[in-house]
Amino acid sequence: MNARTRTAVAAALFLCLASTASAKTGYGVGTGPDTSATNDGVTIEEYNSREEAEAALRRHIDAEAENAKKVPLSVDECRAITKDNALYKDLPLDKLPPVDQPMTMLSEIFGGMLGLPNLQLVVTEGREARSESTIRTGYPIRWFRTVDSRNAKRYHLSNGKQVVMSLAFEIVHKKDATKSFANDFNFFIYDADDHPLMRISGAQLPDLSHAKSTAESLNIIAAANGTPLTEGDREYALAQHMLQTAVPAEIPAGK
Repeated sequence: MNARTRTAVAAALFLCLASTASAKTGYGVGTGPDTSATNDGVTIEEYNSREEAEAALRRHIDAEAENAKKVPLSVDECRAITKDNALYKDLPLDKLPPVDQPMTMLSEIFGGMLGLPNLQLVVTEGREARSESTIRTGYPIRWFRTVDSRNAKRYHLSNGKQVVMSLAFEIVHKKDATKSFANDFNFFIYDADDHPLMRISGAQLPDLSHAKSTAESLNIIAAANGTPLTEGDREYALAQHMLQTAVPAEIPAGK
C-alpha cells in the first residue's frame, strides 16, 4: 500500500486531515534610507516609503510564486533532499522552548489557516542549510516537523500498550519560493509500564486496509516498525508529556 493510500485509510479511521497546501512568505518592511545588509545570502532591505516597500513586497511574492512553479518540489521530496549532510545539518533543538511550551506564533498561524484555533505545535526535528548560498532557487533551506500537543487522544490496547494519536505538520522554507507544508499524523507507542517506545508518522503507517476494526488498526500500528525513542531525546520528552495530557478515548466496539 503506497503512502497516499495509507494516509487516506488513516484519515477515514481517525477523521484527520491529509492534504498538502502552500502558504506565502511574509516579509517585514521598514522606512528609512536605502540600505542593505547581507549575511550568508540573506539580504535585509529598508525603504524610503510605505508604497515603495509594498511594491517591492508584491514583486518578491510574485517572483517566489513563479519560482515555486518552476521547481515544484513536494514536501516529501524536500524532506529527502535535506538528508544530504554535505548541504544540511540538524536544527539546534536545544535552543527551542521545552516540549511543554508550544510555539505560540506558529500555532496561531496554522490554527488560523486550518480553522483549528486550539493547536499547540511543538517542533520535534528539523534540518537546515549549512549555507543558503549553496542552495538552488526553489530548493529547501529548512525543513521541520511539528506535533500538536494539545488535541491528542490516548488509547489503551488489550495487550497493555498505549497509543497517543495527534495531528502533525511538516513545514518547508524554500529559497526564493513559497513555503509549503503537509498535514501528517503522529502516533506515540508506549509499553505496559508507560515508557515511550517509538513514534510512527503517516509515511511509516503499515497497511491498514484489511483491518476490520479500529482496535485491530491500532494494534497493527502499535506493532509496526517506527522511529525508536531514546530517553533524553526531545521526542521522548514530548511523548512523556503527551501521555499525561492526552484525552483518554474509548476504542469503538466492533468498528
